[in-house]
Amino acid sequence: MTEKTSDELFPVYTDEFQPVCDFHHGMVRPVCGVHMKQIVRANRTHPELADGSNATYRHAPDITFFHGRFYVQYICSPVDEHEPGGFCMLASFASDFSDVRYEVAFPTYRIPKCTVTDYKGMTHEFDGDSYVFPHQRMSFFRSSEGRLLLLAFYGWSPEKWMTNWDNYGIGRVVREVYSDGSLGDIFFIFPNYQAGWTDELLNYPLYTASQDAGFVKACEELLNDRLYTQQWAEENGDKSELITVKHPEKGTYQAFNWYHIDSDTVVGLWKHSFAAVSLNNGETWSKVKKAPSLVMSGQKIWGEKTSDGRFALVYDPTLESQHRYPLCLITGEDGVHFKDMRLIHDEVPEKRYAGFWKDYGPQYMRGICEGLTTEDDDPGKDMFITYSVNKEDIWVAKVTVPIVDETEHVSLDVNDLSRWNIYEPSWSSVKPCREANGDRTGNGECLEITDAEPVTRAVVRRALKQEKKKAFEIELIPQPAENKPIVIQLTDAKNIPAVRVIFKNDGFIYVRTTTDVRLCEYDRENRNNVKLEADCETFSFKITINGEEWEHRFYSAVNDITVIELATALPGTSPTLTDDPETKPDLPEETEEKAGECRLYLYKVEEIQNEKNRKRT
Repeated sequence: MTEKTSDELFPVYTDEFQPVCDFHHGMVRPVCGVHMKQIVRANRTHPELADGSNATYRHAPDITFFHGRFYVQYICSPVDEHEPGGFCMLASFASDFSDVRYEVAFPTYRIPKCTVTDYKGMTHEFDGDSYVFPHQRMSFFRSSEGRLLLLAFYGWSPEKWMTNWDNYGIGRVVREVYSDGSLGDIFFIFPNYQAGWTDELLNYPLYTASQDAGFVKACEELLNDRLYTQQWAEENGDKSELITVKHPEKGTYQAFNWYHIDSDTVVGLWKHSFAAVSLNNGETWSKVKKAPSLVMSGQKIWGEKTSDGRFALVYDPTLESQHRYPLCLITGEDGVHFKDMRLIHDEVPEKRYAGFWKDYGPQYMRGICEGLTTEDDDPGKDMFITYSVNKEDIWVAKVTVPIVDETEHVSLDVNDLSRWNIYEPSWSSVKPCREANGDRTGNGECLEITDAEPVTRAVVRRALKQEKKKAFEIELIPQPAENKPIVIQLTDAKNIPAVRVIFKNDGFIYVRTTTDVRLCEYDRENRNNVKLEADCETFSFKITINGEEWEHRFYSAVNDITVIELATALPGTSPTLTDDPETKPDLPEETEEKAGECRLYLYKVEEIQNEKNRKRT
């Protein structure tokens, strides 16, 4: 077989489909089996309900798995991006997203009174009361002896709009994460000497001063790993021999990450659709150039080889930089050709806090980097992605591997959520429950969904075999709250609702057609039986509630039914593409308090198979 050239190995998206970014979901078919969990929700008034900090800017998370727990480090600033006084937080949690713990990973850093002159000849004076902000693309490195290093970059800028590139940064710091989750001392591993700093002006010693020989060895192993240190190119500059791929004459290549196609072939990815290929495990690289079929702006891209030997790229496929949604993935067999764009995260709530450069949407995604897990210490076959939403909340998504669409009829057992999609904010909960209302409804488990979130909602949805006719039977106890109805939707593959059933707090069930049409009362204390029969040929549906039947037209005319969704509120429509995040004020302080809690006890979701709904799309 003829050996391929680097040009033949550039990643390419081979489908013509692109999202419609007027919608938060982009009209993109959902991934089958993704659990989205909000790890921290910013809160200025009640930091105890967040991570202990009242910072409202949180961004640039990175993720790893170590000794049975996930770790996510992210940067925090009081209000704005590039704001002095920032720091890094480290969140850790169990495999099921429970037992979340927080710790300051790298604290605020005060610059001593001094004058420094950088390599560009610019002189900077500090009065002893100046603070830096952290800024980094990567956070973790695991040595061959199993040491986990945690890293950050301390930088500063004369103005918030100026990024802290190599002549402004103080340098890169490191500490160890021990097996019990505790943290070692902080050291500098790579100061920005070219920016004028000397060892005497640094607030922490060099890593070589550590008395732990194993820690020093791990740091030196990191310094000799050209793929990992390539991630330092922006903040530390590209003059060092540690940086293999140099920046263009004007500008920078930003947010490098990579994946191996085989032991020698590496694909490198950057923001703004840039890519390069190495045929010798990162020793040398092809020319960095645009991969134009990978549509994106400055929101990062993440690529990895999945546990089943296939490949996935995760990014926001939009050219818009202020509206960064939807968050999608594409997959491929060979690491070069990718197709089948699917939706990971589609909910974009209103931004609660104003701030400089706080763009809308799920963004700055990273997965678990190559080399960070071992055979004996691994989270399993699924893919884990962390990202910020609106640059104020931190999320993690578990994506079920293998990544496939449903082509057969499947079980909708609510006691097995492995192939359901779950959107679970911090103030919501989706969990099995053995009792509802004192178990007056009979024996057996149900799914309990609770929600006290004032600006978004909890959602469970199931992607199904795509068909023109579908019928379902659902048993549930709905307990909505004011402004938090319980909603059932049947949508097409583009997430457009055909059928919408609403359990409002006034005690009545409504369906949405030309308007909200009231049908009948429901029982808040005992099970309600709901049957739905949807027909895309007539754009109509039948609904039977506790034995009483109605027939109505669809909410929207669609050509297939592919998703069933249950949620604790209607889907939001703001922000829109016309909303400017730079001019949006803070939301009212009420959004820092939990709303009245609504509950949904879900006992049964079953797809009814009969001759009426067998015609395929």
